[in-house]
Amino acid sequence: WFDRRLEGTAKARARLQGLAAEKAGAVQNPASQTGRWALLEKAMKIDRQAALESTSWGIGQVMGGHWKWLGYSDVDALVNEARSGVAGQLSLMLHYIEKSGLVTALKMQDWKRFALAYNGRNALQHGYDRKLREAFERWQEHDFSQPQIGNAGKLSHPTPALKLGSDGDAVADLQTMLTAHGFPVKITGHFDAPTNKAVRA
Repeated sequence: WFDRRLEGTAKARARLQGLAAEKAGAVQNPASQTGRWALLEKAMKIDRQAALESTSWGIGQVMGGHWKWLGYSDVDALVNEARSGVAGQLSLMLHYIEKSGLVTALKMQDWKRFALAYNGRNALQHGYDRKLREAFERWQEHDFSQPQIGNAGKLSHPTPALKLGSDGDAVADLQTMLTAHGFPVKITGHFDAPTNKAVRA
């Protein structure tokens, strides 16, 4: 992706430094996050915009190059959302899923269609459809009525009832759970009208 966005001497420098190649997959992704950030830093010194657009961001691995299609003001806005934390990464991934028209595939549990559209033509070779199905089955078997061990200490101090206008981590947790259960909302930590609508739904 980086190679495609470069021209002339910039492309030659990137190839010489092992940051770009004509053939996809020729540049190996470092195993560690530290190595990946170092690779990105080197690429940014050649062409910052091209480097950020050529990176897949967050747990959803959304390419930076999709920023305009997804409605962000620039690539930095997409990157900032991904770097804001897991909630931002989840929001970015869900935005991509909605924009790609894949919500129906998820609701119908059409893992093959979803994998091909989200992960590309080699998705089935990598077993992404199977992995999605297995993850969904694990999620279905999980007992969400039981508090997690990490939250056990909070039981004696219940969170006040959340309502329109509430703010804080409890609202962000609620928005994350709503999104995970198929009622996507922006995870802001503010109980706004869209959050209220999702709760009622």
